[in-house]
Amino acid sequence: MIRAQQNVRVARIDTVADNIKRFELVSMNDEPLPVFSAGSHIIVTMREGEHVWRNPYSIMGATNENRGYVISVQRSSESRGGSEYMHTKVDIGSHLEISEPVNLFALAHKARKHIFLAGGIGITPMLAMLDFCKKAKASCELHYAVRSDEAGAFCRELADEADHGVHVYRSNRGERIPLATILGNQPLGTHVYICGPQRMIDWALDVAKHEGWPEENIHWEPFSTQPPIHRVLTALPPKLVDYKSISRHHQATAGWLSQYDDDEPGPQGFLTK
Repeated sequence: MIRAQQNVRVARIDTVADNIKRFELVSMNDEPLPVFSAGSHIIVTMREGEHVWRNPYSIMGATNENRGYVISVQRSSESRGGSEYMHTKVDIGSHLEISEPVNLFALAHKARKHIFLAGGIGITPMLAMLDFCKKAKASCELHYAVRSDEAGAFCRELADEADHGVHVYRSNRGERIPLATILGNQPLGTHVYICGPQRMIDWALDVAKHEGWPEENIHWEPFSTQPPIHRVLTALPPKLVDYKSISRHHQATAGWLSQYDDDEPGPQGFLTK
């Protein structure tokens, strides 16, 4: 079910990497937008003629700053139209529709430490998480894998955080995340969060299992191709799908369904990038 919609205006657009743009969205009357928690996303509705796209994007930045939402969009050759529209049709001053924030990838606030693993555009939810942990003085680390500085969003900004547990790994330099070492040397009560392509998530889950991590301390949100269950869920009446009751073991599927851009979205609007 798509939550309450609100019209917003695009106040700023920046190119932050190859094929990645950052958009700042503000309310039409410059009033504060609904508060959000780290890991939340909004569903952005885009319309052009008879075409309608509904794409969720993670909200970045400070959770106590609700004068506007900041999202980043990667232009994809496999896009069904949503990311292409955002990159080619949206300008400063354009109007869009957004949903209220939804969080299927929340921080475990009782964790003793947080380990963030991001690949590519999967960095976006981690930025709000990192900001929250810094302000709460919570122990955390960020490990971010990119193809290169040019292809990775916010690499230059994150380079300034190297002394605060932020590590960037560039594959064009032969750098790799030493995940077994990272996960094998953490205090009890540490939680790990993974966002990136499915192959990265599968690898991280395998390493975590080998290192003896409990399932309840591992959280992930993928972006991937459409799972078969998508057509099943979107065919159901919205009242039959209660996303609040989805168990932790189904969060991966919920993440898929919450990121899918489709030329003909289903009634829930939960889709996979």
